[in-house]
Order: sequence, then structure tokens, then C-alpha cells
Amino acid sequence: MQIKRVSPPSVEPVSLDEAKAYLRIDGTDDDALLTRLIEAARERAEEYTRRAFITQEWDAVYDDVTADYIELPRPPLISVTGVYYTTDAGEQTLATSAYYVDSISEPGRVILLSSGWPSRRSKAGLRVRYSAGYGASASSVPGPIRQAIITAVGDWFEACGSVAVGEAINELPSGAKATLEPYRVRQL
Repeated sequence: MQIKRVSPPSVEPVSLDEAKAYLRIDGTDDDALLTRLIEAARERAEEYTRRAFITQEWDAVYDDVTADYIELPRPPLISVTGVYYTTDAGEQTLATSAYYVDSISEPGRVILLSSGWPSRRSKAGLRVRYSAGYGASASSVPGPIRQAIITAVGDWFEACGSVAVGEAINELPSGAKATLEPYRVRQL
């Protein structure tokens, strides 16, 4: 399985004003840097937890699918736009009456209701487009996740004078990881 983000989140879980208040920064001199740090912290936290925080659209592409369901990465699942399969004639749309969307389970699933998946090519033959995340606004993201992001921003901002800042941004601080641990999703 491969996944690709089709559309990114429209907002960040932590605003620039929240980051500035946390760091006790007045003025706008550091706004561009803080904005980049917020985005980087969200991306690292999403990778660490294997979740989508703010509503995003994804494509999950599967090779050989033999089970009667497929799990969709990056929970929580909001909705499925469509299930598509590729044949020699090109990409086809699977009728919505042929599957059920289980958005309660985590990760969410597409459950086949008929006797089997349609015939398709074996490599990258099945694609699911779906939306995932806690919601469209920052307030819909759980508080501990938001706190972990702002903690990472604070740690990275304080490290900006250090030579290893580039390396530091590649890794979430241990305090942020500890806060995010309950939100980690098992590897699909």
C-alpha cells in the first residue's frame, strides 16, 4: 500500500498567535520562522502518530487485496470519496452499493459487501480517495496533540541559535513524543 496526500490541511492545529503567546514573543520579526516551525512540528507529529490532525484528502493505493476489507491509514476517517479499480480499459469506479465505510473503527475501513473485489491489475489496482482528520478547525484537534506541537515549536525556536537546529527539526523533542504516545496508531 502507498498513500499520497491529495490536499493538505487548510489551517494548522496551532496558530501563530498561540505560538507567540507560548513563547512570550511580541512583534512580527519571527513570524515567518514560527510559521515554518509550526508546519514542521505538525508534519513530524502526524508522521509520529500516523494520523491526520486537520481535515486532509488522501489516496491510498493497494496492490493485491484479498481480504473483504481494507484499512485506511491516517485516522480518524471522515469519509470516503470513492473506491476505484484499474483494468485494461482504465480506471473504473466501484459502486457505493458494493461497499460499506466503517468510520467508527480505527483505522477506518472499506468493507466489501459483494462476493469479491472486481478484477483489476495486481499492482496499484485499487485506489481509495478519502478524507481524514479530527475536523476543519484547530479547535477540533485534541488538546494534548496541540500541546505537543507547541512544545516542539518552543524547543526548536529556542535551539535556533545552535548549529544543530536543522538536525533538531528532523526529530520531535522527547516531551512532545511522550505527549503524543497515546495517539500513536499501529503500523498498517
